[in-house]
Amino acid sequence: MRRSIPNETWQQVKTAYAAGLGLREIARNMNIPPGTVLARANREGWTQQIQTAKALTVPPGTPT
Repeated sequence: MRRSIPNETWQQVKTAYAAGLGLREIARNMNIPPGTVLARANREGWTQQIQTAKALTVPPGTPT
């Protein structure tokens, strides 16, 4: 029997991925099959935005 994964859960998965966690690790932690998470990320074009997040938190002129 297939189970439906709520949209709130997908938002949590997407947020965790954008924060830098790996898709397989997220899937394991949320009890979702890794293939399901990987397929959804591919289909929706999710990207990890770590560089953007770092740029927003580091003051200009600070060496990285």
